[in-house]
Amino acid sequence: MVDLMNAEDARSLGVREGEEVTVTSDVGFFLGRCKVVAIKPRNVQMYWPEANAVIRRGVVDPQCGMPDYNALVRVARAEEASSIRDS
Repeated sequence: MVDLMNAEDARSLGVREGEEVTVTSDVGFFLGRCKVVAIKPRNVQMYWPEANAVIRRGVVDPQCGMPDYNALVRVARAEEASSIRDS
């Protein structure tokens, strides 16, 4: 379970490579580990099917029927996010 993120973003969140993070959206959350990669700042990338936990169901492209795998998420160190998940 990996959350791919930009090095600059990881630093700003105080997250180190391999540290547990929680990715939270309005539909759910994902507990994974930070993997720093060359990705555009302020974006995260997750693998399927694990990413389904934060993706809204039933939203598809009208032309091809492909699910919309974009979500507005918040990323936090796992111990800091536990109060959010538990509320």
